[in-house]
Amino acid sequence: MANTLTEEQILLLQKPLPDAAISPHPTKKNMSSIRPIYVVERLNEVFGVGQWSLKTDLLPVNGNGDTILTINKITSTNKERTEYSCIVKTILTIPEYGIYYECIAGSTNDDMGDAAKGGISDGLSKICSWLGIGMAVYKGEQDKANQQWLKLIRPNVQQAINDLLDCESTQDLAVLKDQLYSVVLENKEFITAARERYAQLIALEEAAQSTPVKPKMLPEGKAENLPQSEETLASAEVEQAPAPLLAEPIKPGSLGPNIPDGKGGFVNVGKYITEANDAPKVMGTVRWLRMKQRDGYNVKAWMDAIHEKAITQLGLIPVTDPDTKLVTYCETQAA
Repeated sequence: MANTLTEEQILLLQKPLPDAAISPHPTKKNMSSIRPIYVVERLNEVFGVGQWSLKTDLLPVNGNGDTILTINKITSTNKERTEYSCIVKTILTIPEYGIYYECIAGSTNDDMGDAAKGGISDGLSKICSWLGIGMAVYKGEQDKANQQWLKLIRPNVQQAINDLLDCESTQDLAVLKDQLYSVVLENKEFITAARERYAQLIALEEAAQSTPVKPKMLPEGKAENLPQSEETLASAEVEQAPAPLLAEPIKPGSLGPNIPDGKGGFVNVGKYITEANDAPKVMGTVRWLRMKQRDGYNVKAWMDAIHEKAITQLGLIPVTDPDTKLVTYCETQAA
């Protein structure tokens, strides 16, 4: 039974050919020509070297069964010129995916071999356009191809960027890289986001290895109204002001002022950890701390504090997602 194309293969088939692959047609005005080697390269990229095959046959061009038609003509400069014309049947098969296409194309050239090769190239390019390779060229939309492509892969890129923010170590980034499509890895927006996240995680890991490790303060807008959900936390007014270090890591129950808010007051993280007395409030605090961690802050001490309280005081069950490696705290199930 034939395999089904993966989402990544389908995206690669639709990926625009590079500008170097397209040139004006040598004999047909207002038409473009595709360099066949770029089509071959894309076939290898999508299906693998040796996983597809091409069969060609020269078809008769007259009643005598000739496969090459010789044309003698006089040029505009009154010189004799001999041209060769042929018709080629090209068949592309990709057995693993049950793909079979055939096409008939013609070509004329002053070299007999080039005439035959031209027919094969035209046939291959036409067949591959049916698969999606170079389709924009045949639609006359090559000038819009890149813009349409970025729109097409936008959901994949955005999801990958979201996954970047969930990575808590450079090792997590390496694992994520192996899971992403090549079309995402080469996207400029993703590359920028990945470099920024890598720099953040490197800084956090270096800080964790230093002695002693002390958390960077998290400035916040209003100490008396700390949001308890990720949505409201994300919209909270934040001043990115430098802050002094704590003398020691905070602990559950600590009510000392922990985080300068940039306005002369403090956001008391210890207080809000103390007031997180059920699973929803614990998760609201955890999501807020994760958001700050994504911004490049060292929140390990506070994460350790809320983790300790959730387990030892509230009896919540920590559940680790196998994909994201993030911990969720759930209520203890009744026996």
